Amino acid sequence: MLRGIRGELVRWPSFQSIRRDNPDVFLYVSFGVACLLSFVLPQFTPTFGTMAGATLIQLMGFTIQFVLIYLYIALGTKLAHKFILMMCVIGAVVSLWGAFAFFSLMSLAGGANRLLGEEVVPTGWIAVPLVIYLVMVVVYGWLGVLVHRGMRRLDGHR
Repeated sequence: MLRGIRGELVRWPSFQSIRRDNPDVFLYVSFGVACLLSFVLPQFTPTFGTMAGATLIQLMGFTIQFVLIYLYIALGTKLAHKFILMMCVIGAVVSLWGAFAFFSLMSLAGGANRLLGEEVVPTGWIAVPLVIYLVMVVVYGWLGVLVHRGMRRLDGHR
């Protein structure tokens, strides 16, 4: 976080001018675009029609969020750090909810498979997003704790 405050993470001249002149506008616009993408990306899931396609879109969404978090750390303002903390809390809650949903789906699929006597719904493909969501809960929680500790350290608290 200190390297972001000093401007050492992203050295592009255009990013440095945004960082210097109007970082709050960049923060709000990029967050709005990311929210829009997070609403639009899941709409492409039926296009792929498979769990592999849904998993790919899920990973693309997480990648967008982590790129945005990196840019916010590079921005180095207190508001950007608050946005990161908010994104980590919301990301952990949403990932926990997704893990619960896929765990429930895996339980229902297992019951349906036993009832019908054959594997109608492959539980292996359901387990992949479940594991991804569980990993993301841990990553968001860990990142949130690190950002919170960094913010307290920058404010002068121990």
